[in-house]
Amino acid sequence: MDLTTSEAIKEIVDALPLANRPAVEQMLKQLQHKQEGDAVQEKKIFAVWTNTDLTEGRGREYIEYHCENESTARRLAKKNYVMGSDSRVTVEKMFYVNGRWYAPAPHIVQPSREDEIENRRLEAERIAAEAKAQALAKARELGMTDADLAALGA
Repeated sequence: MDLTTSEAIKEIVDALPLANRPAVEQMLKQLQHKQEGDAVQEKKIFAVWTNTDLTEGRGREYIEYHCENESTARRLAKKNYVMGSDSRVTVEKMFYVNGRWYAPAPHIVQPSREDEIENRRLEAERIAAEAKAQALAKARELGMTDADLAALGA
């Protein structure tokens, strides 16, 4: 019997004498929370890289910003690298362990309202590109050639 489910907790608490119920109920809830907190979760964050020497690029690269959204990272990456070029953006991971998020940086830049709008647009573009790729694969599967697809404008 799994003692950490809410049904099991209710059964145990109902079977106890009234005087002991609050203490045991609290202990079982703490046990349930601890087991749920032990599960490791992952979350993507975006890193914006730059160089210590922005004139010639002879310095070392380092991560300047960690961002929650890709659109925020792209905005901060504009003209932020050697000779005013755009910085590269990479995907990093955050981990949720024992009730806390752990990331490779202490500060994560939160998205602005414009970043949220841009992020929705980027997500819509990704979904449309995936749908197009699936449709093209299905068309090829049904016997259409690349010439047929080119004639259709795909």
